[in-house]
Amino acid sequence: GEASHDFRVFVIAGKTVAAMRRSGVTWLNNVHQGAVCEPVRLDDMRLCRLAEEAVRVLNMDYAGVDIIQNEQGRYSVLEVNSIPAWKGLQAVSEASIAGRLVDDFLSRLPPESSFASRA
Repeated sequence: GEASHDFRVFVIAGKTVAAMRRSGVTWLNNVHQGAVCEPVRLDDMRLCRLAEEAVRVLNMDYAGVDIIQNEQGRYSVLEVNSIPAWKGLQAVSEASIAGRLVDDFLSRLPPESSFASRA
């Protein structure tokens, strides 16, 4: 069949930190099943805002948001992953996703926390 694609947008603390386009040979664009990952610039405000709004509405601190785009260019959310894989995304992103997650987690600790003093 015709190759398809979708987008994975990673949102931490309400902001998009990385995004990629995943292209597969079937409708399933799974990195572990051979999808090709390409970086997506974060200047596509419609894509980023849709992902950020999906995470906000679900009251999540971070998530991987899977989005498709129709032939007219309209984006739709497929899935919001609370425990998202980011290996493929990290491979094509300059942002340190793990580092950004750790920074966000540490910023949420109370000031008197022993973990916060070690950072």
